[in-house]
Amino acid sequence: EGYGGSALYFVDPSDASNRYEVEFEPGMALLHRGALRHAALPIKGGTRQNLVIWLFGKGGDVRIAPYAEEEQLSVTERWGKDTFSSSWWKQAL
Repeated sequence: EGYGGSALYFVDPSDASNRYEVEFEPGMALLHRGALRHAALPIKGGTRQNLVIWLFGKGGDVRIAPYAEEEQLSVTERWGKDTFSSSWWKQAL
C-alpha cells in the first residue's frame, strides 16, 4: 500500500516492438507464463512488495496439460528433499 505507478509490461512474441502494459493496484495478482518476455516498470512512489513464484516441471519445462500420474514427480524428486515434513516448513505455517 502507499505506492503508485506500478506496472508490468509484456513483449509481443510475434513483434518485439509491441509491448502490452498492465497497471497494478494493491491486492492485485497476475499469473503468466514466465517464458513470455516481460519486465516490471519502476514504481513512481512508495514501496511495493511482490510475491514471485516459479513453477517448473521435468527438465524445467512448464506444461499446460497435467502430467499422467506415473510421470508426476514426488516432493523429493522435485526439490531434492522432503521439504514439506521438515521443521522449517512446520514453523512457517
